[in-house]
Amino acid sequence: MFQTSRDGDFMPRWGRAVYVALMVAIVGWAWLQHARGRTRVGADGITVRGALRERHVPWSDIYDIRAEPFRNRRLDGPLLFAYLYRHDGRRTPLRQMDDWQVADFAAEFEELRGTAVRHRATAWERRPETEELIRLRAGRRRAWEHSVTGALIALAAMFPVMIVRVVIGAAVHPFLLFVCVPAAVFAVVAVVQRRRWRSLVPAYMCEP
Repeated sequence: MFQTSRDGDFMPRWGRAVYVALMVAIVGWAWLQHARGRTRVGADGITVRGALRERHVPWSDIYDIRAEPFRNRRLDGPLLFAYLYRHDGRRTPLRQMDDWQVADFAAEFEELRGTAVRHRATAWERRPETEELIRLRAGRRRAWEHSVTGALIALAAMFPVMIVRVVIGAAVHPFLLFVCVPAAVFAVVAVVQRRRWRSLVPAYMCEP
C-alpha cells in the first residue's frame, strides 16, 4: 500500500521535494536567461551569453543570420527572434535580439546583417546542402519538443491515476507512475517523430 507522510496527502515527501526543486530550477533558469542573456558583436565574431555559459562564433563560421517567428506566439510576447546559423546547420539564438526587447528590431537586425557582411567579406549565399541540414535540425528540434510535451502530459495524467488508486485502496507505485510511464511515452514519441522529421519542419523553412 502506498504510504504518505500525513493522512490526506496523495503525494509522498520525495514527490513534493522533486516538484519544488523542478519549479525552482525552471524559475531560476528563466531569471538567469533574462538577467545574463546578451549578444555582443565584435571584430572577431559574435559572442552569445546565456544563463550559464558564453559561446563565441567567429565570422568565418557564420552561414547566415535570420529573423524567425516565435513558434508559440503570444499577444504580449515576442513575435520574431534573431538566430545565427553555422555551416553545419546548427542554430544559436541571439539573446536579447527580438522585437519584444528591441524597440526598432528591423533596423537593428539589418544593421547586424550588414556588419556581418563587412566582417565576412562575402555576401549572403544560400547553399542547398546547408539548407537541408538546417531543415533536418529544425525537424529534430520539433520532434524533441513533441517528445517532451508528450512526457509532461503523461506525467500530469498520472496524478489522477494515483488519486483513484489511493481512493479505491489499490497499490500505488510512484516510481512506475511518475518515472517509467513518462519516460516510455517520451521514448515512443521520440522514435516516431524523428522518423517523420520532414513533416515537422516549419513551413517558412521550406519556402524557396
